[in-house]
Amino acid sequence: MLLPSSHTRTHKQYFIICTQVRDELGMIPIIWDDMLRQQGPRLIGSELTGIVEPMVWVYTDDITRLVPHYIWHTYASMFPNIWAASAFKVHNHQL
Repeated sequence: MLLPSSHTRTHKQYFIICTQVRDELGMIPIIWDDMLRQQGPRLIGSELTGIVEPMVWVYTDDITRLVPHYIWHTYASMFPNIWAASAFKVHNHQL
């Protein structure tokens, strides 16, 4: 289950929503990477890291160009699983 991105939610609100999804639906919520980055240092050591999995999503064919290596290392130290995807358009003549 993907949680909608919202720049107005607080860490506590994410935790309440994600706990309900996990406990009531038996699913591990996926949370957008940009939502996690907003939390900054508050995320480290947070109980949120035990109930969600991050989704790194970028609109390019080169994820590493837009998501720095330190983000991957940080997420790897906090989460057992990390999702990653990219979406980009190419023209037929470029294939």
